Amino acid sequence: MILPKFARACVLWFVVGGATAVAANEAARVGRFVFLGMTEACCDWKVEHPADQRLLYRLDSATGAIEACGDVEGVCRTVPGSARDEKAVLIGRFAGLHMAAATPAWRAKHPEDDHLLYSLDTSSGEILACGNVKGGCAVLANGTPATADPPRQVVMLYRRADSAAITGRIYDRLVARYGADAVFMDVYSIPLAVDWRQRVKKMSLEGGAIVVVIGSNWLGKLPDGYVRINDADDPVRTELELALVAHIPIFPVLVEGAGMPSAAELPDSLKEFSNINAATVATGRDFDLHMAQLIDALDRRLAKRASSAGAQ
Repeated sequence: MILPKFARACVLWFVVGGATAVAANEAARVGRFVFLGMTEACCDWKVEHPADQRLLYRLDSATGAIEACGDVEGVCRTVPGSARDEKAVLIGRFAGLHMAAATPAWRAKHPEDDHLLYSLDTSSGEILACGNVKGGCAVLANGTPATADPPRQVVMLYRRADSAAITGRIYDRLVARYGADAVFMDVYSIPLAVDWRQRVKKMSLEGGAIVVVIGSNWLGKLPDGYVRINDADDPVRTELELALVAHIPIFPVLVEGAGMPSAAELPDSLKEFSNINAATVATGRDFDLHMAQLIDALDRRLAKRASSAGAQ
């Protein structure tokens, strides 16, 4: 039987539309991402993304990774330490539990975090708690998040007006190697309303190594001829002085064609810095090679430093 054109259209709509509805329901049933909740955007996030009013949190049920996403600018960041299965073998392995106010014990160690995000590994039964602001995750023990806060392994020292962009790339690569909790960089690691001098001093003395990123204007020469490194209160100078006094391993990294400053260009307290052998990190196709060489040198020095500390 030949159906009228209108009838044929109705049958086609029923078949295609019905199939589409089934597919949509199936996708909803096995969806990979789970919404955990939202908070007001604040602190460092608000500074970097002023248009955002709220942060929305989602869980990748295949990897366990938790992302915070701004509601206006649409930028997302993965909470360090939340991903547990990079191969993403099984969708649905990780389940979102809930978001709650950070416990006093957690805030004592992580004052920037005002909420905790909880997720469950359905394969092992492990429950993970992650801070919502600075991140960092801990496996629950007896119902209470662990609060260990190990000292930073690498402290990055640079001048923002000189090398902020390439320093950000170096930071990302070091975080990929050592983890966000092990790498200190002021723009990411100092909370608002904190005395940066005390924080930098503490991190410099606890850090396993100092990476000093040096661009063409690392000395901080101003248009009027004044050089910032000669200022006793210059943050780059004071942090480097602390590292030299504490005998912390220092790794100068030359970027964008810069050379090591000479002793004549440095104040008396920093003159010995000019004698340290420097690495080079290029911004082009040699970036990966140069970073691999830098990380290898850091690995060897950190292992030696840890061994020495353990023997004391």
